[in-house]
Formats: sequence, C-alpha cells, structure tokens
Amino acid sequence: MRHIAEMGYIGFDISIAPQQTADQVAEIDLYKRFRERLGTAALGNLTYTTNVGTTRSFDPTSPYREQRESALAYLK
Repeated sequence: MRHIAEMGYIGFDISIAPQQTADQVAEIDLYKRFRERLGTAALGNLTYTTNVGTTRSFDPTSPYREQRESALAYLK
C-alpha cells in the first residue's frame, strides 16, 4: 500500500470476509482495531472503503423479511 500510495493513490477498497456472527458490537470492535493497526503502520492518512458483502443470514435482497431486516441492521 505504501508503494502504491507513493505512485499517487490516496484510497483503497478492502474486501472484508463476512464474519459468521450476529454480534455486530464485536465485529465493530474488530474494525476499530484494524483501523488502529493501519495508523500504527503509518497508513492512517490514506482513505479506505470496505466491502463486507452479504451472507445467507444478512442479505438485503432476500425474499424473506427477517433476513432483510437482519441485513439492514447489520449494514447500519
């Protein structure tokens, strides 16, 4: 990432594998720690987007209301 940033890139998209958990609080804590590690590695000045994807349990396009609601709560 440092090398690419030296070439002028200022942002990166990072695909995150979905976690098999319904505990969003724990997952948010993992994201916070990840962000701290980027800062420790002197990469905190870059911008990042994440793509968490969907799972069977968290699918906002599901025909099943309960799955859609779970997905929306997860994505918020």
